[in-house]
Amino acid sequence: MTRSRGNILFIVADQLRADCVRGALAGSLDLPNLRALMADSVTFANHFTVATPCGPARASLLTGLYAMNHRSVRNGAPLDARHTNIALEARRGGYEPLLFG
Repeated sequence: MTRSRGNILFIVADQLRADCVRGALAGSLDLPNLRALMADSVTFANHFTVATPCGPARASLLTGLYAMNHRSVRNGAPLDARHTNIALEARRGGYEPLLFG
């Protein structure tokens, strides 16, 4: 019997305030599509970043490394090719990763 793998949709939304999605201001915004996606997905109530601004924070999230290790410390700084990331590891696992943004 062959075991079927499901698809993975990994969404990083870093251009909105967290307290508008969950927290004190959550009721003040009408986000029906995001709320529907959250209701049918695995979501995480807490996330703590290891770097600012957003580029280095995403590099840390995708590599699992601190900025001092991946050395992408400002927006626009490319990630060194010697570091692996979640997309490269997914490809090694037989998935076909796609970046859209």
